[in-house]
Amino acid sequence: MVVLGITGGLSTGKSTVAHLFERLGAARLDADAMAHHAMRPGTAVWRRIARRFGREVVRRDRSINRHALAALVFQDRAALVALCRIVHPPVIAEIRRRLRRLRRTHPQQLVVVEAPLLFETGLASSMDHVVVVTAPVAVAFRRARGRSGFTRSEFARRWRAQMPLRRKAAQADFVIRNSSTLAAARRQVSVLWRKLRARNSGSI
Repeated sequence: MVVLGITGGLSTGKSTVAHLFERLGAARLDADAMAHHAMRPGTAVWRRIARRFGREVVRRDRSINRHALAALVFQDRAALVALCRIVHPPVIAEIRRRLRRLRRTHPQQLVVVEAPLLFETGLASSMDHVVVVTAPVAVAFRRARGRSGFTRSEFARRWRAQMPLRRKAAQADFVIRNSSTLAAARRQVSVLWRKLRARNSGSI
């Protein structure tokens, strides 16, 4: 089995690239989706978030108000570190559990792990290859504003909270430049898919 980590910056197109690989036949693991699942009401993660950040981040239906939580942590570095310490360990454990299962059940599979904080959490060391998806900051901001309604200041706080994109790209095995069209991204993914199949023909 070959494990491909996919990361990048805010709104650079990580999910788009991961979905393109999935359409070509890769299995896909989504760290953000696992984090959301870990925060569901009543879980250990939910209880720790409620204790650390207060009931103002918990809605009446007991779900975590992720918008309110983000507003807190992206203005306070210590709060962001605290949230990461709560959420990341169970998510990393779940990713590793699923990878072990896939190695048993689909040993010839290519698996993509989509994780915004792949380097920051140390998950990159568990990957066979790492792809960093890049886009100019102006392009990323337009996407974030159109998708999530971010203001320029909200976007800037989140962008600055991440490892600089150039540092991620410098550590990547492959870089996909996602600054224009979906078709352009698809072409780059297709080229990389063929390259990985050729390089790992005994594993995929």
